[in-house]
Amino acid sequence: MSDTTTGQMLERALSGATSLAAWNEYVLESEREIDLTGVDLCGSNLSGLVLARCKMDGAQMANCRIVNVNFAGASLVEAVFEGSNLAESSFQRANARRSRFRRCQVEGTDFSWCNLTEADLSGVDLSVAKLWKTDLRGANYSFTARADQFFVREPDRKVEEAAASVPLERMLQVVGGMLGIPYRWEGAGKMPSVEMPERLDDPREFLESTLAKFGLVARARAGADGALVYVVSPIDRHGDLPHLRKRHR
Repeated sequence: MSDTTTGQMLERALSGATSLAAWNEYVLESEREIDLTGVDLCGSNLSGLVLARCKMDGAQMANCRIVNVNFAGASLVEAVFEGSNLAESSFQRANARRSRFRRCQVEGTDFSWCNLTEADLSGVDLSVAKLWKTDLRGANYSFTARADQFFVREPDRKVEEAAASVPLERMLQVVGGMLGIPYRWEGAGKMPSVEMPERLDDPREFLESTLAKFGLVARARAGADGALVYVVSPIDRHGDLPHLRKRHR
């Protein structure tokens, strides 16, 4: 069961008796695990709360408004979120194994590195959520995956793929993130669209071939803060060389 004092503090924050800011500061500064195991918050408005690293196994949060809530690193094993609005909330690195998310709204919800194994995600449109190294093995789900979503599933599990055409700027963000190199588009005219595969086994080679296809080059430039950024634009008459070969090979 949850710690009585901690549970009372949360109830006071939700009722308005104390500020959410005071609760959030308490969570962020706590040096011990905050135990909210099995807490019943059904029907509550939890928006704006910080619950990062809290132990909330078996917590009841059905039919709640849970907008912009920080669950990063929390333990949410067998927690219940059915029918709740989880928009813009973060579940980064949370353990939500066997949790129930049926009919939840997940617009902009971040499930990066989240353990969702054996979770019930029926009726949830994960195509509008952020999935990056999200573990969906054994989970119940059905959605049309975006090209920039990366998640773990059973080898024989097939997922319908959305059209993989994305703006060049979005491709630069995805591939740049994988390579650890910042890119920025500065071309004139209409931005090209890029067909991205479901998986990028060699992001460096994909970027090089895409730049060559559209007659583009990435030039190193110092940003306002002095950090290095690669600006992508059409090749000029000087015929710049592909920067990736020189930098990475």
